[in-house]
Parts: sequence; structure tokens; C-alpha cells
Amino acid sequence: DEGVDAVIGPLDRGQIAPLLELPDTGLTILLLNRPSAPSAFIPETEPARSVAILALPPEEEAELAAVRALVENHRRALVIARSSDWGARVANRFIETFELGGGRVLARADYDAQTFDHTDQLEVLLRLDRSQRRIDTLAEVLGQPVEAQARRRTDADLIFMAAPGGDARQIKPQLRFLDAGNLTTFATSHVYSDGRNDRDLQDIEFPASPWLLQDTVAGGLRQQVEQQFPGLSSLALSQLHALGRDALALLPWLDEMKRDRQLYLAGQVGRLRLSDGVLFERDLPWARIDQGRIVEYTEPQ
Repeated sequence: DEGVDAVIGPLDRGQIAPLLELPDTGLTILLLNRPSAPSAFIPETEPARSVAILALPPEEEAELAAVRALVENHRRALVIARSSDWGARVANRFIETFELGGGRVLARADYDAQTFDHTDQLEVLLRLDRSQRRIDTLAEVLGQPVEAQARRRTDADLIFMAAPGGDARQIKPQLRFLDAGNLTTFATSHVYSDGRNDRDLQDIEFPASPWLLQDTVAGGLRQQVEQQFPGLSSLALSQLHALGRDALALLPWLDEMKRDRQLYLAGQVGRLRLSDGVLFERDLPWARIDQGRIVEYTEPQ
């Protein structure tokens, strides 16, 4: 009635279903979160309804990490996940994608975020406990102390961490102490917090929005925005700001992108394409943490 042409939002997943159950008013709707089953709310029998979904689900980054691992010929992974709904969703998507592509997850450790020291769990994950038991058994058989050091397993070629930044800053040094610091470690961008205390995360790799990268046009824009709006110093809020920018940029192109599935927008949160006419697919650059900063990954010379 007030001449609105489009609706952007909501962010709350629980509000999406009631919105889509309203009669079709012909409005363009760009959702900023995913319903649990998008196809159930947007049937293919309603092609005239202009609905699309642009979201930043952490599972999407876990899937991209698994694909990257397979492309780099990693085949045997260890998974470390926060014991929470978020950690389970991220870890499960990585495992599902990795194993579907022929990889194998050798072991998984779910840790309690309320506990600082995860050494016991990591020793089991790395089979250091088994090595120590063999040493103890040998000493018992010989009846004298044995000069030996427990060794970690050598059959894994990758660690995937489903852990936010604060947790990862505890876990990564503990892995290094247990002689697993040289194992390639993948994560999602949630492993990064603010850069001030992230030097302990050196060389962790993950898919990252262009918005998060340092020394890029998007990264420069982010720094300007965060100076203008101090509340955006929170990485999560900063990414939502980038999401809002991309939502506005996409709006005039939605109908055309539904018709041509190859069209894409080089957005702040990734290269965006309506691969199935409903869900925006994000193609993200690969990044790593270097001296506490997110930089785009380049292949070693």
C-alpha cells in the first residue's frame, strides 16, 4: 500500500516461514538467512515469485574447506570441533563433503568450550596416549625405566578445526606443543577474531570473504567503514554490514540473475551467483593467517 517494491530480510531464521506463507503480493523478496529446507518454502511451481536467499551459513565454508582439501590431495583428516550445535553443524558438513569426495576422517575430538586445557583430548586424537602406553608396557616388561618419548600418529595429513577464534587460540598452541604444529590446518573464517591476538593461529587456512582480506580494495573499504562505525569492530557485525551492502547491490539484478544462472556479482561477501534460481552460491578466495592478519593464500614458490 505504501509503494514498497522489495523486501530485504529478515535475519532471524524463525521469521522466514511466516513471511513466505503470506499471499504473493508480487514483491521481490531477498532473504538474509536460510530456512531449514529452502525448497519446502519456495516450490518450483511458483516461478513468477521473485524470492532469493543470500546468507552466510558457516556450513558453506566448511564445505568449501573440504573441497579445497580434496583438491590439494589431502585424504586423511583429523577433526576438532566445539561441543555445540554450531560446532556439530560445521564439523558434520566438512566430514560429509570430505568423505563423499573420497577422503577419510580418521578421528574426531569434540571439546568443551568452558575448559582451557584440551591436552588430554588432543593426545587421544593424535594417539599419543597409545604411544605412551606402549612405552609404559615395555618398561614394565623390562623391569626398568625406558628412555623414550611418545610420538604422535603419522597417518593424518590434515586437521580441520570447527572452532571460533577464542577457542582456536587455545587449541593451536596445544597442537604445536604436541608436535602437530606442522600438520596443515584448515578451518572456517570464524577462527579469526580481531587480529590483535591471532598470531597463535599462524598459517591456519580457510575460505574468507573479500571483505575480510587485508591489502585489497574490499579490505580497505572495511577499514574505512569500521572507523566510521566503531560498533563494527566486531567481526560478525562487520560481515553483516558487508552482507547488507551486497543485498542492496543485488536487488536490481535479481530477476535477470534468475533467468541467467551464469551471471554473478563480485560482492563484498564473495562472488555471488544464483546457481539454482533461489540460493545465492558464494565463491570465496582462499586465505591464511599471517602474523595475525588475513591474507589471500598464494601457492609456495
